[in-house]
Amino acid sequence: MNELEIKEIPESKHIVTSLEVTSGASVPALDYLKIFNADSWEDLTLELVSYWKTQYSRVLRCGAGGDMGCDVITY
Repeated sequence: MNELEIKEIPESKHIVTSLEVTSGASVPALDYLKIFNADSWEDLTLELVSYWKTQYSRVLRCGAGGDMGCDVITY
């Protein structure tokens, strides 16, 4: 067995907050989007489109097999 002596531990410049201790480290918004599953992505898109509802006459959610990737359609 090879042993390696740890002489000193470098200090972290990051101060851990009580929120991080209770809920974990925060995830940057763009990284959070990368971990969305398909249903969460559709829900987010539909919610976003609902804010723009004044610009569209109709907003439809079509997520189903064979929809050729058209999960949310606006007219």
